[in-house]
Amino acid sequence: MAPSVQQHLVWECEAQGVEERLPAVVEEISRVRADMGYPALISPVAEVVVSQAVANVASGDRYLIVGQDLKDYFLGLFGDPPGPADPEVRRLVIGTEEPITVRPGDVLEPMLEAARRRLVRHGLGEPSEETLLEFVLFPE
Repeated sequence: MAPSVQQHLVWECEAQGVEERLPAVVEEISRVRADMGYPALISPVAEVVVSQAVANVASGDRYLIVGQDLKDYFLGLFGDPPGPADPEVRRLVIGTEEPITVRPGDVLEPMLEAARRRLVRHGLGEPSEETLLEFVLFPE
């Protein structure tokens, strides 16, 4: 497990008050990875796996609590899993929703057009290219 994943694991355990159950969480990480089709433990999927493992241990019930990132993973927004995901877990997480069948980038709204509409909606008129790029890069 990469140091950044270990750091996230410790942080999540402390945040959920289960630091004394770290061995159980580490074991649960293996089960969650299997359920997800054995994704590599690299960012951002590593954080999704760790967060779900901690939630499972903290709640005492597997997949009672699921985050939006795990739903997005099972909907295909992180791409195809490297191996087959557990169909029962998929059903628990996304219900009857169907995973996407296209490239994940194809379902995203074009960023520049979304930013342009947001600026216009906030009463800033039609932005120049420079203003638009500044807003996309530095939205605050």
